Amino acid sequence: GYWVSSLSVPPRLVKVKLPSLDVVTSITLNDTDSVGAVVASPTGDRAYFGFYESGKIARFRLDTASIDATIMVPNVTRFYSAAIDANNTFAYFAGAPNLVTKVRLSDMTTTSVHVPGPIYFYACFIPPPGDRLYVLQYSGSAASFLVKINAATMFEVSRLELPTFAFAAAVDPSGAFAFVGLYASPSQVIKVSLANMTALQTAVLPEGHDRLISMVMHPWNGYLFAAMDGMAAQIDSRSLTLVTALSHADMAPGQWWGALMDNSGSYVYFTAGGPGVNATIIAIRAQTPSDERLNLF
Repeated sequence: GYWVSSLSVPPRLVKVKLPSLDVVTSITLNDTDSVGAVVASPTGDRAYFGFYESGKIARFRLDTASIDATIMVPNVTRFYSAAIDANNTFAYFAGAPNLVTKVRLSDMTTTSVHVPGPIYFYACFIPPPGDRLYVLQYSGSAASFLVKINAATMFEVSRLELPTFAFAAAVDPSGAFAFVGLYASPSQVIKVSLANMTALQTAVLPEGHDRLISMVMHPWNGYLFAAMDGMAAQIDSRSLTLVTALSHADMAPGQWWGALMDNSGSYVYFTAGGPGVNATIIAIRAQTPSDERLNLF
């Protein structure tokens, strides 16, 4: 199953069966704040919520569909993104203004660090081997950065300035490269060496493929799947060329914040929601490299 949270007050959580997209159950939390960031444990028994306005982080039991622990993080106005290490030891929540919070999951204790620069973080990820945390940092029209942080010490290691702001990043299975999608017209994709934080390649997508907002990488065939205005796109990570795009009327501009690939590499799921927008999931079958079509379900 797949749990989806709504950006609503009070928050609503929906468990969806994959890939059929049948709703299994739905619950409403007794809270006056909405959920801004969610991350699930690798073991599949817990999820962790960063709330949007209050600076609260909650631990959610997936078996009982209930919150069993909460903590408050001072000096945070909004949590936007989160990541968890493969060992299920620490989670990391990135929030405004300029704060990244490390949570030890065994006792829900925290350490926070101020990251200089733009105040917002719209993506957060920990590639193998898990010793570095990366965040996408931006503030409106100001400079944007991909920032590398030592996950143990929480000190900044280095940063790469980006041409414009970005909401989306995907990492190859080896953890050697990241692919950053720029929210531009047309969209751009940058391949980054995570070892030395250099941009190796930049591709501008064709006209009409605008404002890339979420992206995920296939676990073995080298394809990226991205959501942008009015469409989902399949991009070859080796050449950064557009393979195909699927237009869909439901994919309204600026709303497709979530992207998930199942472990088998069979389906990619995009989720949408926001003020005045119904929460929506689209499932797309991810074909093998010999089949370049995207089939909408």
